[in-house]
Amino acid sequence: MKKYFSLLLPALLLVACNQAPSEKLISSYDVETVGSGFKTFAPAADVKVAAVQTPAGKWTVCATVPLRKVTDEKVDVLSSSLDLLNAAGSRLNDGFDLLGQDVMSLLPVLNDEEKPARNVIYSSSSELDKKTAAGIVAGASSVRLRLDAVIAQEEEVKKEEPKKEKAVFPDDPSVQDLVSYYGIRGILRSYESAYSSGNNAKCKQIKDRLSKIEDQVSDHPKGGRKISNALEDWIDDRIDEIEDKIDDQKDSRKKRR
Repeated sequence: MKKYFSLLLPALLLVACNQAPSEKLISSYDVETVGSGFKTFAPAADVKVAAVQTPAGKWTVCATVPLRKVTDEKVDVLSSSLDLLNAAGSRLNDGFDLLGQDVMSLLPVLNDEEKPARNVIYSSSSELDKKTAAGIVAGASSVRLRLDAVIAQEEEVKKEEPKKEKAVFPDDPSVQDLVSYYGIRGILRSYESAYSSGNNAKCKQIKDRLSKIEDQVSDHPKGGRKISNALEDWIDDRIDEIEDKIDDQKDSRKKRR
């Protein structure tokens, strides 16, 4: 019966974490990442911590982290655990570990070049009384997220990736043709990540890169100043949208505190 419960618990917690009567949101800005993959992955949104009831009628604590890969290298192996910290920075889950469930099954999606976010459930098989579990949730002020990643060797990545033919600059290009040709959507995702983390130097670097692309379009025989200006307007609009969205999210979080 105990073995059956240990197999069933992650699936039950996935549902329970979305229906828990005692829960708390912790801002992604209050998440510290550690381990070999601390620069490779980051939370894409707030972390939800919850006290949930087990099938045996006891209680346990779980956390849900929307995780996203923020770098381009392929990860071969990933394991993860999570600690809940109080306002003084002390670990609240001293008596048990919160381990990431089914992380390796999510890794192929996390490795996708589009960098989608996926919810990782962190749970423990330890059972608590309701008061203790609720107290841990109430006392959580920040999160320490351990990410242990094994990066694929460059030679192995090259073997797996088919050789791509070099793209040809489009004839009579539209703005969307150029966005696709230069991979501008991916560059803008990098800008969103840098702006969200407050990395002004990285933001400037990305804007300089986009300006160089606009200059290349202007100077290209199949391009010209007119389409370059249209591309610049499109990029400026997307950057404004990114900054407005993140600024609104930050303002919303401040109001909830």
